[in-house]
Amino acid sequence: MSVEPGRDPAADLTITEDAETAAALAKGEMSPQIAFMLGRIRVSGDMPALMASYEALSEVDDAFAPVRATTSYE
Repeated sequence: MSVEPGRDPAADLTITEDAETAAALAKGEMSPQIAFMLGRIRVSGDMPALMASYEALSEVDDAFAPVRATTSYE
């Protein structure tokens, strides 16, 4: 699995969110589940792959912790 900004036409799965939602998620002000239910996160592509990758996605969150710690949200 890789995470990169922008669009990749060969991606199996695409997750899209606006900057406000991304900041709220990064700051812990909103959970991904709530953002998805509110339509603030859009997912397209191979949904079974998303479900199968649940554990890997939670590890990605940990990998981005140092980035969140040094990011300002203005």
